[in-house]
Amino acid sequence: MDYTAKDLPDYQKAVGGLIQRVNLLDESYMYVNEQGWSKDLPYNKIASELLMSKLLGDVLLFIKDRKSMYFDLVVDSILV
Repeated sequence: MDYTAKDLPDYQKAVGGLIQRVNLLDESYMYVNEQGWSKDLPYNKIASELLMSKLLGDVLLFIKDRKSMYFDLVVDSILV
């Protein structure tokens, strides 16, 4: 999915609901659908492996590159 998120409504649209920020070890982070469990969203294998914890639903992933800039990527749970 090609998507550019700029603010809270965009982040919520990308994950399909309310968001929660989850920090990763390398200063990257992702926004997850905080209601993934209560809405019984599909398992997200890629995001779960990145976090080393089971995640449900779509996530918006911000990866830190070598120039200290971020880009966003929607990791769609339907594709995994």
